Amino acid sequence: MKKYAKWIFLVLTVLMMAFIFIMSSHTADESTNESRGIDSIIGRILWRDFDEWSPSDRLDFVTKIDGTVRTLGHFIEFAVLGSLIHLTLRAWDVKSKIALPASFGGGVFYALTDEFHQMFVDGRAAQIGDLLVDSAGVAFGCLIVWIILTAAASRRAKKGKADPSAAWS
Repeated sequence: MKKYAKWIFLVLTVLMMAFIFIMSSHTADESTNESRGIDSIIGRILWRDFDEWSPSDRLDFVTKIDGTVRTLGHFIEFAVLGSLIHLTLRAWDVKSKIALPASFGGGVFYALTDEFHQMFVDGRAAQIGDLLVDSAGVAFGCLIVWIILTAAASRRAKKGKADPSAAWS
C-alpha cells in the first residue's frame, strides 16, 4: 500500500492545486455568484423557510455572511492543500523535521502564486488578506497531519512496533 500511497497523495495534491487554480480563474462576477449560491445553501440549512423570505431579506442575509464564507473557503482550500503536501512528502519518506517546514513553505508559495494569478483575472486582484488566510490554512493543515502522524508513531512505539523518535526524524 505504501508504494501506491506516494502516488495517490501526489495526484491528490496536484488535483487540489488544479482545483484552486480553476476557482481563481473565475471572474469576480462568477466568483460572487458561486459564493452567493453557497451562502443560500447555508441559509436553507439554518432556516427551513429561507426560500419563503423576501428576495431582499435573502439578499441581505447572503451579503452579511458572504465575507465569512469566502474567508472560510480560502482557509479550507489551503488547509486541504497543506495536508496533502505534507502527506505527500511523508509518503515519499521525507523526514518529518524537513517535511513540516517544506510543506508549509510550498503551500504558502502556492498561495502567493495564486494571488499573483488573480491579478490577471477580470475583476480580481491580489490581496494580502487572502494570502494571510491561505497561509493560516496551510499551517493548520500541515500541523493537523503532523500531529496525527506523530501520535500514530508514538502509539506504534508504545506497542513495541516502532521507535518513538521516528516521528521526529
